[in-house]
Amino acid sequence: MPQFKITTDDAQAMARYLASLHAPEPITEEERRWLWLGSSDEGKKLFSQLACIACHQVGTDGNGFAPDLSNAGNKLRLEWILRWLKNPREYLPHGKMPNM
Repeated sequence: MPQFKITTDDAQAMARYLASLHAPEPITEEERRWLWLGSSDEGKKLFSQLACIACHQVGTDGNGFAPDLSNAGNKLRLEWILRWLKNPREYLPHGKMPNM
């Protein structure tokens, strides 16, 4: 990503625009249960068991083949992460992310 010389006002306007580019999909009751039942400790174990680190980087560990997930929690909504992990082809039909 190139370094653009933009003002804070420009960055705020672009951030608002990009944040508006989501289709508000209602979360299902099943998804709501999954989100509340999930455990970050269990997720960390699964992340390791499924060898996600073979493609993704987290901190200084992992590979840079796929997006760096070090700050994923700052960028992504929990609902989107859940739906992406369930069916990545729905969002990126020709992507390399395996359907977990």
